[in-house]
Amino acid sequence: YKDALSNISSEVKNMDFDLSGDFTQDVFDIKTVTAIEELSVSEGMVGYLNKTKVSFDADINIDKFTKYTLKENTLKLNQLDLEFDGWVELLEEKMNIDMKFNSKKADFKSILSLIPGIYSKDFNTIDTKGKIVLNGDVKGSLEGDSYPSFNLNMGITEGYFKYPDMPNSADNINV
Repeated sequence: YKDALSNISSEVKNMDFDLSGDFTQDVFDIKTVTAIEELSVSEGMVGYLNKTKVSFDADINIDKFTKYTLKENTLKLNQLDLEFDGWVELLEEKMNIDMKFNSKKADFKSILSLIPGIYSKDFNTIDTKGKIVLNGDVKGSLEGDSYPSFNLNMGITEGYFKYPDMPNSADNINV
């Protein structure tokens, strides 16, 4: 996908998608299981995801095709697992959002897996240590030029990594 007007592009390689639910009801649950071998997303020269392995498993409640509430779910980006809690409501003139996210089990290595060039076939041989906190939320309305509030809380404590073939390590990484 390439959008020349906004200068956004994305590329999906080898996607498997499964969706089930009773779409004849006004209020119902769906189950989706999605796996993408490689997802790349960029805006201009900024690459947000580069050949990122993605999986998304979710149970979602749909209310009259306007309100979508996440139930049990896991989004995995390379080695980083996230879970979401909340809902999105699609109205005629705006979208209301009340969504929180949290890293389910995250360590320093899971954050490193998102850096292009580090996540490769040799990624499992990198020695890492460190603790991370990653959570946030999106709350409010998206309407015209008005956006919801976004909060991101990320912290790294005592981060460390070392490639087996390199003489030195990177340590004392704190954010």
